[in-house]
Amino acid sequence: MTTTPAAPRYSVADSALLLESYDAVPPDQLLSLDEQVRWRRLRRPQDRDDFVAARLLVRLLLIDGSPTPSALTSIRLRQVCATCDGPHGRPTVLDAPEVAVSWAHSGGAVAAVVGAAGPLGVDVERAVTAAPQLSRPITWHEWTRAEALVKAGMLDLDAAAARAERLQPAEFGLVATDFTVETPTGPDVFGTVVAPTTAAAIPAETLV
Repeated sequence: MTTTPAAPRYSVADSALLLESYDAVPPDQLLSLDEQVRWRRLRRPQDRDDFVAARLLVRLLLIDGSPTPSALTSIRLRQVCATCDGPHGRPTVLDAPEVAVSWAHSGGAVAAVVGAAGPLGVDVERAVTAAPQLSRPITWHEWTRAEALVKAGMLDLDAAAARAERLQPAEFGLVATDFTVETPTGPDVFGTVVAPTTAAAIPAETLV
């Protein structure tokens, strides 16, 4: 059963560990038909794992109760591009218009956020290189805030990139929740959630 959180909540996970921890539902059962088409087109195994893990994580955050296979497969997500009507763009939960969701993935790291309907976005970046260099050097969190605002529908990517070093979510009536995950064997992970209120962190291991 899908639940509408009283406040936004998010989680961050390693794709491989998440898929290993919860392998009861194969992708061809978890994903919608549109999602399966996009998933099968991905060639790199890492990209395929990240695609599934991000959508698994958002479903786990939405479930009220035990994450049984039937509970997971009952949650249907849809993405429709506002420009071309393609199966991408800001996601929605079918049959639950009161719920907002967003997810992101980068090099084996996935993040997802759920909350009541309203502007909501998340970005995550595995720092395999320096943060993007724009008009001046910026931090990873400056970049992830900009990307999260794009995911929330506040501005497009070009506008976000042009202003990344000075963008403030408060301009849009939103609160930024930055997070950093230090990894012992690989590059650290940086990310940001933007939402109407501060988002609560939910450890991924408590969801499975």
